[in-house]
Amino acid sequence: KLIPDFIKEGDQSVEFLEKTISNDDSDILVYENDGTVVGFILLQAKTRPDFPFMIPGKYCYIMDVIVTKTHRNKGFGTALMNSAKDWAKEQNCSFINLDVLVNNPEAIKLYEKLGFKCVPRGKEERFDIIQAVTLGSREAMLAFCHGIQEAAPVDSYVVPEPWAMPGYHDDVIMAAGAF
Repeated sequence: KLIPDFIKEGDQSVEFLEKTISNDDSDILVYENDGTVVGFILLQAKTRPDFPFMIPGKYCYIMDVIVTKTHRNKGFGTALMNSAKDWAKEQNCSFINLDVLVNNPEAIKLYEKLGFKCVPRGKEERFDIIQAVTLGSREAMLAFCHGIQEAAPVDSYVVPEPWAMPGYHDDVIMAAGAF
């Protein structure tokens, strides 16, 4: 079931598919089984935005992963995702990013099985505005929050600092640029 405020039903245009295939920074990987297409994955190598708080580099964005219903849970999705990992390495991407709808538990299960961090996890509820920011280190998180606050239209002079907030296992840092 689709989320009507976010995704609508429709077909991919031939123009979009041709552009994806012909661009050096994107690709479509197709899985065939006995001469029948049973799945595909749309990939794009992207460059991180030029923000003062972000380390420059490339990452792989997975636009879509499709496996026919009759071929799910038979290793085809895993094979496609492993091919995507290889493609990302060939493109010199430092990580892979993908989106999945919360009402797609089969995909969430696959991604978690392959080691992707899904936040919230497949069976968890959503509790807050931000679902996840994984930057890999305390320093990267501090730089990210400082950059958000510095660019804010309100209180841009404030320097966010982490602190021990009751009820949390780790220090909490907050940055906002709103009223």
